[in-house]
Amino acid sequence: MNDNILKQAADAYPGLILPPYDGLIELVGYESVCAFADAFGGCNLYVPLKRYIFKDCLMQAAVNEFNGVNYTQLARKYGFCEKHVRRVVRRRGAAQTG
Repeated sequence: MNDNILKQAADAYPGLILPPYDGLIELVGYESVCAFADAFGGCNLYVPLKRYIFKDCLMQAAVNEFNGVNYTQLARKYGFCEKHVRRVVRRRGAAQTG
């Protein structure tokens, strides 16, 4: 498919673009949606909450800020329960020393 023809048709008839892709185009732009479709077109794709996408990053940040006693503060800051913070700090701390 010629990209110029596709763009002209999309510009001429924006009300016919399938949802939720019409909203996605408004959010990130036509070119980004096309790049996404080129990379993942034909796949069934679930888009999780951004918190889930970055959960390991959040937990590593909590581990790095751990001072030996601040479980409650880290749990509040990063949105995890205190028990989970304790478990992850213990596991990652053991992995770093062993």
